[in-house]
Amino acid sequence: MSYVPRYPVFVPSKGRWERPLTARCFLDDGVPFRLVVEPSEEEQYRAALPDANLLVAPRDNMRLLGVRNWIRDVAIEEGFDRHWQFDDNIEGVWR
Repeated sequence: MSYVPRYPVFVPSKGRWERPLTARCFLDDGVPFRLVVEPSEEEQYRAALPDANLLVAPRDNMRLLGVRNWIRDVAIEEGFDRHWQFDDNIEGVWR
């Protein structure tokens, strides 16, 4: 089953290309999202998740708050009033 959210979904991730839990969960469920990664880790994430839509942060070591704020700015620039951000360690969602 595929779910298309009203607002864009972002998953900031760092150092988890070997075990990208949230990205795999969303890919398996057909949830459109952008995986936000640092420039220095882009190749590893592309190799591990060739089907993921990557958004590369402007620089390395922005820290999580800096990356989350940058993601907010990206969503606003794209014309969205709201957006979703998920941690990168979610194995699945059950209801």
